[in-house]
This record gives sequence, structure tokens and C-alpha cells, in this order.
Amino acid sequence: LENVTVSEGKINNGAFADCSLLETVTIDNIVSVGEYAFYNCQALKTVEVNATEISKYAFSMCTSLENVKLSDGVEVIGNAVFENCTSLAELELPETVTKIGKWVFNGCDLLTELVIPESVAEISDGAFVGCSNLKYVFFEGTEDAQKTIGDALETNAKIHYGSSTHTFDQKYTVDVEPTCTEKGSESQH
Repeated sequence: LENVTVSEGKINNGAFADCSLLETVTIDNIVSVGEYAFYNCQALKTVEVNATEISKYAFSMCTSLENVKLSDGVEVIGNAVFENCTSLAELELPETVTKIGKWVFNGCDLLTELVIPESVAEISDGAFVGCSNLKYVFFEGTEDAQKTIGDALETNAKIHYGSSTHTFDQKYTVDVEPTCTEKGSESQH
């Protein structure tokens, strides 16, 4: 089994865990991806998800996972969903995400930048622990949410607040570092 497409219902807990040959997963318009659903699928490279909730450890230990597309409609990313996905270098969170669980990106060593949409109201402790190369986090939320999320990041990354658009393929220089009370500024080069 190299490719899986699920387009109705839900994916049960552990349904495809340890599928060593699975490379591509397409999940379209379902309610939830169960706990450990694709846990330790070490050949898995590409995932497209359109589900309301991605439950804990759903894609954890998928060490070849490089491409993840989360569609609008994803609201909850459960604990450790992408834990130790050591090939994951880029991820775009949709505007519908409201909650990011504990340890979601733990051990995602190639992840260097992340935009957190304004819709995110909760990031659990340790969400980014172990992201040794995470350099920039762009958080588009409110001032109250910024305080809560700032405590949950536990990262050495530079946190930029209140930015509305970000293009990572352009080079920026931070002219004024952001603080808890100031947004800071960047210039494009």
C-alpha cells in the first residue's frame, strides 16, 4: 500500500500505523484523523489533509514527511501530531486553525519559519520544543493571545507579532527587533 485516499467518515485510531511502504496520503472532507492514524509511516512523504481535527500523534515519527498541505477547515492540531517528522521543512497553517497541541512540532529540525494565523487562540506548552533550527515565528493574533502564545513557544526563534503577509522566498533584514510591546520592523533586500 503506497497511496491512501480517504474522502468520507473518519480515520480510526492507528488505522495505518507502521505502514512501511505508504508514501502519499490524501484526506478529503472528513471529521477527524484518529490518534496514531499514520504513526511511524517512515516512507510517507506527502500529506494533504481536509479534516476538522487531527488527533494526537497522527503523523508522529513519519521521518520522511516533507510536504504537508492543511486545507481550510482544519481547526485542531492535537498533541505531537508532527513530532519527530525530521524531514518537514515547511508548513502553512490555514486560517481556520484555533488550537495547536503540546509537542506538535517537537523534533522537526528542518522547520525554520512558521506563520501562525490570527485564528489560533491556544498553543499548548512545548509545541515547538526541539525545533532546533526554527528561526522566525510570525504570529498574526491579538495582543492578549500574543502574551499566552509567547509563553508557550519555548523557542529561541524571533517572534514577530501582528504581521499580515509573509513571503519566505524573499530576503528580509530585521531593522528593529520586536519586543513584547513593539512590533519591530523589517526591510526587504
